[in-house]
Amino acid sequence: MRRRHAIQVLWLAAAVPAACGGDDAATDTGRPDDAATADADVPEAAPDAPPDDDGDAPAEDGAPADAADVPDDVGPEDAGDGEATGEPVWSTVELGVQGIAYDVGRDNAGGVHLLRKVGNSLFYARLDGGAVAGDEELPDSGWAFTRFTRPRLAVRPDGSTVHTCWTNSDGTRNGTLFHAWRDVAGAWHREAIWDCGGSMDRVVVPALGVDADGSVHVVVQRWTEGTSDGAVTYARKAAGGGWSAWSDLHVFPPEMRHIAGFTDRTGGFHATWKGWAVPGRYRHAPPGATLDGPAATAREIALPDGVASVGMGDLFAGADGTVFHAFTTFNDYSIHCVRLGPGGASFEWLGRPSGGPLARVEPYDPWPAVAADDGGRVLVAWADQSGAIEAARVDTVHVATRDGDDWAVQVLDAAAELDPESKPALTVASGRAWLVWRGDGGLLRLATAPL
Repeated sequence: MRRRHAIQVLWLAAAVPAACGGDDAATDTGRPDDAATADADVPEAAPDAPPDDDGDAPAEDGAPADAADVPDDVGPEDAGDGEATGEPVWSTVELGVQGIAYDVGRDNAGGVHLLRKVGNSLFYARLDGGAVAGDEELPDSGWAFTRFTRPRLAVRPDGSTVHTCWTNSDGTRNGTLFHAWRDVAGAWHREAIWDCGGSMDRVVVPALGVDADGSVHVVVQRWTEGTSDGAVTYARKAAGGGWSAWSDLHVFPPEMRHIAGFTDRTGGFHATWKGWAVPGRYRHAPPGATLDGPAATAREIALPDGVASVGMGDLFAGADGTVFHAFTTFNDYSIHCVRLGPGGASFEWLGRPSGGPLARVEPYDPWPAVAADDGGRVLVAWADQSGAIEAARVDTVHVATRDGDDWAVQVLDAAAELDPESKPALTVASGRAWLVWRGDGGLLRLATAPL
């Protein structure tokens, strides 16, 4: 493996709207003057299981990335065994807002969107150049539960509507699944799509996507009281219609947790999920189809050699339909990546972007993010950690690039401060990679690189 480590140290003052938060963690905006409260997450009961994966989200019309707004004069240095092979040249800014958990994505216009949790509320904005634009608090998003998960963002491919889903918690259960969306007029709406009532049942680690016609897909795991191997289940809300009945997708328990979702440029929806000692699962619904219908594609994700169980992961589908999936393994705690070509019969293992086991200290679980450019160059980002969770700790944000048959690793931040169950968030738009993570002091940072 070719490893080039370069600490990126160019920080720019981003042009960000003035702070407008208060002192209540449920209503903080997470801007700098809210720092005393924005970083305090209300204690929540932890599910017995690990995280899921992601959905990627797009941007709003009129928010394409402007390469001229972000300097590109910081690059990797060669610390490896050969000449430089054109790794991305990253530039970093502080966004001036806080976030405990977050997600980013793109739309077909090239815009980039940001969803973040501050205290117990969710905020949505666009990333315009190197700045947060149009920051909005989602109404009634209090008690958004993000332990072993994160807020999920999905955008209709044309950028006309933005969607998210989350579960809440009252400290003992995780029982209501919410869907919220921003309509074409900019108004937010919210609905409960699963309520476990007063039982101890849980719905956990949801992922979602949005079809080109506006149909919404949700995949979630259901835990019934007293068990930890509940069903991976799916529902769809047709454009202009209501929600379908829930349909179980798992082949056999304990397939669970680590659910990832992604909407591709055509509006097709992709999902993956994992199990402890069983192969991972992948499904794809073409535009207009369902994950449980006859048009859906189902594939197995084989366990890599020597790996007994896998955990948190992320999912990305490129312009040509190639699917990339990155995930953490639990027995050696390293990052792996696989690829499924258009119409492919099986996933191809692309090696370990991390090169080997991580420094990770219990109970920290690294959670990678993955994206790719139109030429098939793959990027995988993750945070590694040293020091106990309870004590002061430092996280190091890495990004690995595979252009050919080799992974080259860069360090973007050697003093980050990620939440134990959060991860870097990554997408590709307007010919650039966009990577967001939680930096020192809880402020979000954005790194971009031309591809």
